[in-house]
This record gives sequence, C-alpha cells and structure tokens, in this order.
Amino acid sequence: MIFSDNIKYLRKLKKLNQIQLSQKLAVTNTTISNWENGVSAPDLQTALNISNYFGISVNDLFSCTLDGREIPNVNEPPVNYSSGGRCELCEQKNETIEVLKMLIKTQNKTVELLNTRNEDLESQLGQKKKAG
Repeated sequence: MIFSDNIKYLRKLKKLNQIQLSQKLAVTNTTISNWENGVSAPDLQTALNISNYFGISVNDLFSCTLDGREIPNVNEPPVNYSSGGRCELCEQKNETIEVLKMLIKTQNKTVELLNTRNEDLESQLGQKKKAG
C-alpha cells in the first residue's frame, strides 16, 4: 500500500516517532502504527490534515511513492487552509460558480425573450387568419 510507506517516510523525514506524529494529528499512536502497517487508512478529513501537516497533496500521499523523493516543505510549519484565508482552488471554484450563475441568468433571459417573440408571432398569425 503506497499510503503506508508514505506516512512512515514522511514521519521519519520530520524526525518524529509514532507518538509525536499521533499528537500532531490528534490520533492515537496505534492509529499511526495501523496506517504504517497497512492495516487501515485515514478518513478524508484526517487525510487532509496529514496533507496540510506535511505540505503535500492528498493525491501524492495516496498515489505516488515518496520514498527517496525530496519533499521541499516537509520541515516548514504545517499549512493550514482553514485558518481564515481560502485556498486558490476554492477561489477558482467560486469564480466558476459565479460565471455559471451569470450564464444561467443570461440563458433564462434568452428563453424568456424567445417565448415572448413566439407569443407575438402566434398572435400576429392568429390576427392574419381572422382577417384572411
């Protein structure tokens, strides 16, 4: 299991034992041991906490072999995206949502105009039939 090797590698890079890492991540040292032995894996929130603590992506944590790879930010203070500021991805997502909302409004107005135009044409056609 890639995750079990990665968590052990990252822990050793930070020069932590299992108890110290468990305290940093607010889990038990048995949990750390189970992760490192491939017995279990963290839930999503804990995986995000691990990712933030070590400064790597969740994707890398679970899908790339990190052993032997230099992890540039591993000994810097942990990243914490939940402390006030929003991450760039969240901002991009919000911008995309706003653009989609504008497109939906525009589409609704277009449909409304087409319906009005259609009603006008039907009315004109009805008047011509009566006159004809």
